[in-house]
Amino acid sequence: MKIVCALINAFKKTSNIDTENDRKWAAQILRVRDRENQLQQRLERINRNKNKPHWKKYDAKTVIFPTLTEEDVEDICFGK
Repeated sequence: MKIVCALINAFKKTSNIDTENDRKWAAQILRVRDRENQLQQRLERINRNKNKPHWKKYDAKTVIFPTLTEEDVEDICFGK
């Protein structure tokens, strides 16, 4: 969530406040906040499994990761 907020703050211009839309979002968040967390349950199920996947160490030199400019990141996140 922090990464998404940082990207929005970095690349999106502030918009007019839409309080009606904000109220709809808030109502939806309140509806779903107490729902069953399916991702958490799945992760707990995997952790109980004896043959669970495990983390592997990787050296940064062996991982190929593209170099991106700020413009590339903005295009990927928000489109042109």
